[in-house]
Amino acid sequence: MNIALLGFGTVGKAFYELTLGRSDLRVTSVLSRRPRPELPCTVTNDFDEIVRDRSVGIVVEVMGGLEPAYRYICAAMRAGKHVVTANKQLVCAHYDELLELARECGVSLRCTAAAGGGIPWLTSLSRAARPCPARARRRSPFSPRSRCRSRGSPPPAPTRRRRGSR
Repeated sequence: MNIALLGFGTVGKAFYELTLGRSDLRVTSVLSRRPRPELPCTVTNDFDEIVRDRSVGIVVEVMGGLEPAYRYICAAMRAGKHVVTANKQLVCAHYDELLELARECGVSLRCTAAAGGGIPWLTSLSRAARPCPARARRRSPFSPRSRCRSRGSPPPAPTRRRRGSR
């Protein structure tokens, strides 16, 4: 998968180095304010060049701040490119509308890198929020919860252990 990297500061450089040696991920373009002669890929300061490049499938935004990052992410999704961002400020300010735009454009928006320590529960929370009719059908008639609900009584209270007992 060809990746365009927006920003080549501390995070951008670290991300680039992580992809070196991988055959499945390849940074083919870097958006940078200054020339980067050490990079073998295309380096540009013109974002439109990245949007027009049909070979780029993923845009990784590590610039930070609201603008121009917000404008760039929206343009990338409208061009059919998946987006990954580690930009906490941007995600906090525009999460709902970015998620809606991603749905409309049929692309993915990944921003768990912006949540740091919350990564494990973000995915679980997202899954829990989705209705799953198959899950309801799989409920066993022998489950204590289903027996209680069918009788109209509350589920059994958890038993407490005494301190020191095993």
